[in-house]
Amino acid sequence: MKISACYITKNEERNIARSLQSLADAVDEIIVVDTGSTDRTREIAEALGARVLDFSWQDDFSAPRNFAVEAASGDWIVFLDADEWFVEPQGVRSMIEAEIGAAPDLEAMMLLRLNLDDQGKEFSRDRSLRIFRNAPWLRYHGKIHENVYSSKGRLRVSYPEGLVLNHDGYRGGMIEEKIERNLSLMLKDIRENGHAERFYPGLTDCFYHLRQYERCLEMAFSGLEFPTYPRDTRRGLYHVALEAMRSLSIPLDLMCDLMDCAQAEFPHLPEFYAEKGILLSCRGELEQAVCNLEKAAVLFEAVREDEVFPYFYKGGGIAYERLAQIYRVLGRYDLAALNFLKSSCFHGGMPPSAKELLEEMCRICGIQMKEFAGNGSTMMLPALLQRRLLQGRCSASPALTRICRCGLLLVAAARVPRAKAEMLAFLPKTLQEKWKGYEIVKKKKGDR
Repeated sequence: MKISACYITKNEERNIARSLQSLADAVDEIIVVDTGSTDRTREIAEALGARVLDFSWQDDFSAPRNFAVEAASGDWIVFLDADEWFVEPQGVRSMIEAEIGAAPDLEAMMLLRLNLDDQGKEFSRDRSLRIFRNAPWLRYHGKIHENVYSSKGRLRVSYPEGLVLNHDGYRGGMIEEKIERNLSLMLKDIRENGHAERFYPGLTDCFYHLRQYERCLEMAFSGLEFPTYPRDTRRGLYHVALEAMRSLSIPLDLMCDLMDCAQAEFPHLPEFYAEKGILLSCRGELEQAVCNLEKAAVLFEAVREDEVFPYFYKGGGIAYERLAQIYRVLGRYDLAALNFLKSSCFHGGMPPSAKELLEEMCRICGIQMKEFAGNGSTMMLPALLQRRLLQGRCSASPALTRICRCGLLLVAAARVPRAKAEMLAFLPKTLQEKWKGYEIVKKKKGDR
């Protein structure tokens, strides 16, 4: 099997080498179609073995992509943007071959893409069609937001988990330039050809980033009237519409109604339950807020490990933190501490409100925070275990003492991971079961 790599470029000297090097060992040829670079893009690409072809820019992204496809001789095509690169270059070819071997009639692959900020940290993730069969019925369509379509009908697509891309095309001020360009191309296409429904999702994103929230909301609602959009597209429309409503200070009741529609359409996704839970907590409806936030947690934690929830990965820390804050108000310190721990998996550390909870529980149990300061936080858990939370001197009721003990130990476990086994044995059975949810969140987030 022969694999071709394809690119379209313009002034990509900063990115092109990194991308080419991430797939060079996996492909048999590299085709770069350049649309007018004035920097060292061509020189760098040719030095890395690429065949560089020129193409005059025509305000149409599909045209140079299809030109590259026509020039490719491989059986399969890997078509990346210059600001994308494989996370694990050494396994790219073997994973492509394995995916094709498992499904001989496969036509395309949707790859997981991690979007990185200026510091190289992931801020969101999505899936993009980046690998497809080199067949005459598969070509790009659309002057902007172009994608591969089949003239034979619905594409047969797989979602390989091992093929993951990094993407840093939204760093710094680059996004503003791209948005202005994309908006101009879409509006021009609508003027010339009509059929604005093709661009409602793209226009929604552009107007949101340009802070034109009323236009954004108009485009989002127009897009949601078209059930034929792909599920991921409709999912995104709900999210951007909600953020636009927040920016416009739309009444909470209307935002909740929007989330009801999203939940009905996507009952298996955690994020819309999390969003409604946060909205309900702002209305003071804490019991209903807990129901929605716990539902979000169950959906996130109960599915297989490789399930991808891009929006929940972005906002999961906020959802768990809000759930923890509600449980604190309700006096459930054990569950508050547990959800603070879950939120720390997203935040990279315990939020300030978790420290406030710890201080409050220490006051209830008659323990002074300064007792843990002498030898640093590593002494916190051993000290708590040794003293059994001053059970003989604590004035609180036995039930409250038990709750505070569990909560304190959960918070301590975040600071002293090596004491986990000892801590778990000290918890009641109910919380030992709930601890599994924390372990799942921790494993899913990993080092991301």
